[in-house]
Amino acid sequence: MSRHIIDQTHKPAGSARLRHYLAIERASGRSSVWDRLDRSRKGPKDASRVKQFLRVERGQNA
Repeated sequence: MSRHIIDQTHKPAGSARLRHYLAIERASGRSSVWDRLDRSRKGPKDASRVKQFLRVERGQNA
């Protein structure tokens, strides 16, 4: 287990946390997060809002 953690250190800091978060969301079924994304995705002009939301979820506010 510790070797696995050590092997992951070269990856971006937030990626493991994001992967864990996505795994939890997938395990618990459809959450309000994905419902909100699907609702936003309906309009083409909302695509950038979806991307911005995903950036915020990852902790990248740039």
